[in-house]
Formats: sequence, structure tokens, C-alpha cells
Amino acid sequence: MNRGYSLLETVLTMALASTLAAVAIPSISSWRARHITLREAKRVQRALERAYIIALLRETTVEVSITATGLVATSQDGTPIFLLSVPPNTSIQLKSKEQQSIHFYPSHTATPTTIVVTQSAHQCSVVLSLRGRTRRECQW
Repeated sequence: MNRGYSLLETVLTMALASTLAAVAIPSISSWRARHITLREAKRVQRALERAYIIALLRETTVEVSITATGLVATSQDGTPIFLLSVPPNTSIQLKSKEQQSIHFYPSHTATPTTIVVTQSAHQCSVVLSLRGRTRRECQW
């Protein structure tokens, strides 16, 4: 009776497994980068919606600024409301270079804005309308 595997069977199994890994790893890492980009775009979208709701409920102006660490929302008197930090290798920036921050007033936003979230070669844009509505547009 034969027990165990022969050396040839073991080598063939290892070759097949390494070939499958070589094919799967690049697509997995690309999927991961897309997933992180989408997740961060959703977080930015929720943060903008939150700032708009806070401006409505408190009937005050809320300013959202983009820093190196993420988004910072402050009230009219400069009191921090919340901070949204971003993971490493992810950048958030306003599409318009002239604009420094986003102002939410009790009834509307100051100007329509687009925020670009980038992770590796993947990009998602969070578009903010005048009435505080947001939508995501991702490019893969």
C-alpha cells in the first residue's frame, strides 16, 4: 500500500499554488486600493453632510478646512466641532485651488465644491451642491 505524496506531486502542487498567487496578488492589491479610496470618499461625504446638518441645527456657520491630516470642522467662533483623519498614502484636496475651505450656512453652502480623494492611482470625487447635497464619482 502506498502512503504519502511523491516528490513530483508536491512540486506540481507548489508550482500550481505559486502560479495562482502570482496571478491573484496584483488584482487583490488593486481591489484593496479601490476599496480604501471608496471608503475614504464615503467618510468625506458623511463628514460634509454632518457639517451641513450641524450648521442647520445650531443655526450657525460651520467651516470645513482641509489639512495635511484630514478634514477639520470649526464653528463660527473657531471652536473645533470634529476632525476626520485620513490613513497614510491617502490625500484629500479641494479641486479648486483658489478655495481654502468650505463654509456651511444655516440655509446653504457658500459655493458648490468638489473634493478629490486619492489613493495610489485611484480617485473618487465628492461633489457638494449649493444645497448641501453630496454625491460620489469614482474613476477606476
